[in-house]
Amino acid sequence: MEGGGGADVKPLPRADGTYHYATTRTTLKANPLTRIHVRGRPILLTYSKGKVYALDARCYHMGGPLWQSDVVDVEDIGTVLVCPFHGYKITLSGGERVYTAMGGKLQIAGKRQRTHTIKVVFAQLWSLCDAIVCVEWGWVGCW
Repeated sequence: MEGGGGADVKPLPRADGTYHYATTRTTLKANPLTRIHVRGRPILLTYSKGKVYALDARCYHMGGPLWQSDVVDVEDIGTVLVCPFHGYKITLSGGERVYTAMGGKLQIAGKRQRTHTIKVVFAQLWSLCDAIVCVEWGWVGCW
């Protein structure tokens, strides 16, 4: 795991072994742009305004490192990542591209960045392919 420490916790895998430890909510709050790897895929976990989001960690445009992004609030659109390579804006909530239309108004162009489902129940986050799951007192569940 990069972008933050966290406890060294062993995952509680399903029979097919698909669970991977991600991080704790406390660590994510301290490091709101945390990159992890799930089955070789770099995933960006972000924490903003009390919510946790997960997106592919590389920008869809040219592979920019989104864990080095600025996080900006855009009026009428929401919170976005600004890619450090070319300034592409991506919504945290849906992975949509935000662009400047004629007249200077920011608009959404549709989903471009892969997002991953998240369910937070307690403090430990576990990842499962395209989903983030959590552990509750030794019981692992996926939603």
